[in-house]
Amino acid sequence: MIRPLPLDPLENRFQRAAQDRWRLRLGVWTTEGVLIAALLIAAVFGALGFSVQWLLWPVLAITIPLGIGLRVVLAVADRRHRYLGELISERNGVPVRVRPAHGISIVLPWQLARALFRPYAVDKETRTLERVAFWRSASGLLTVSIATGLYQKSVLENLTEASEKTFWTALLALCVVPVVLPLLFFATHRRFRGRFGAGFSRLGGRLLAGLGTVVIPVAVAVGCIVALWAGSDGEETQVITEGWQYAVGLTAFLFVGWLAGYALCFVYWAARTAMWTSDVHPLLAPVISAALAVTMTGIEFVGRWTTAQDPVPDELSYALNLCGLVTTLALAFVEYRHLRGTGIGWLTGPDPLEQDTVPIPRVEPVTDRLQAVQGTADPIVHGLTPRPRRPVRRHGPGNP
Repeated sequence: MIRPLPLDPLENRFQRAAQDRWRLRLGVWTTEGVLIAALLIAAVFGALGFSVQWLLWPVLAITIPLGIGLRVVLAVADRRHRYLGELISERNGVPVRVRPAHGISIVLPWQLARALFRPYAVDKETRTLERVAFWRSASGLLTVSIATGLYQKSVLENLTEASEKTFWTALLALCVVPVVLPLLFFATHRRFRGRFGAGFSRLGGRLLAGLGTVVIPVAVAVGCIVALWAGSDGEETQVITEGWQYAVGLTAFLFVGWLAGYALCFVYWAARTAMWTSDVHPLLAPVISAALAVTMTGIEFVGRWTTAQDPVPDELSYALNLCGLVTTLALAFVEYRHLRGTGIGWLTGPDPLEQDTVPIPRVEPVTDRLQAVQGTADPIVHGLTPRPRRPVRRHGPGNP
């Protein structure tokens, strides 16, 4: 009788952690679905004149704490699963693809946008750079708000300007990417061009997701509002009965608010990732981001020279813009050096290459004399065997 080989305990723990994540994620989605259904039922029955407070408040009291607790436990399980994946990667020498499980949410638009449009971070250094970039943006916005608040400039105005700048950055990246990607594809060596296929597929998937979940709903919502306003002729029209106005109005308010937050997060990730160029080639993201930062700073300076002056002094405005530019360029440089250090090149495709080296022993004077006397000298050190040739770059274990 042939007995099956025992499974690796670390692999078993990794699989159990993945199953735990899946169960917790289903629990979070179910809780959020029940919460949304309760709100819609309460709105409809309230519009019809029925009192459903006896149903709404117990559901809210149960689902909200339960959802928060499940998300906390899911974050802990996700961290444990990622840690086990890193241990397996270090042991086998092959990176394990571990996606975050706590990023998808129906209720929270920024979590859903983060799960759909945030590029996957392969290693710890990339995740650290992402956190540093986020907190750099947040601290920069806070610094600008405090510094300009002394000159009667509100936080809402700063948020509006930051949103407009983010939107124009994403739009500029949308114009640059179709020009850069074909040039890089044809500049890459012929035998490495096939590796661009997966990257183009991921980029197309993100663009289709943005088109289906952001552009089309926003266009439909704006079209409906314009149609209702144009059909009213400046007079109030009773399109729906008074009993349904409350339900429709509340539903529309919640949907428009959720969609606005989701669209802003979509634009943020589009500008932050330079239209997800890192999915096609990782080196494009820091380079295009740095070029866009320089371009937007130049536009800010030119606009300040040619338009009416705002209450903020020129010296303070130039200092804030230059500090933001310098920090952006510094992070882009660090990210670029990190990616180059992993073996990613411009002409060898988007996959990293690793050094195929043979360690050459060091020559220790005392140890060398003892080995020469004992007859155990290293043939490579003493020239009896030719040294290995120069390191040859080849694709890693995950990239044959």
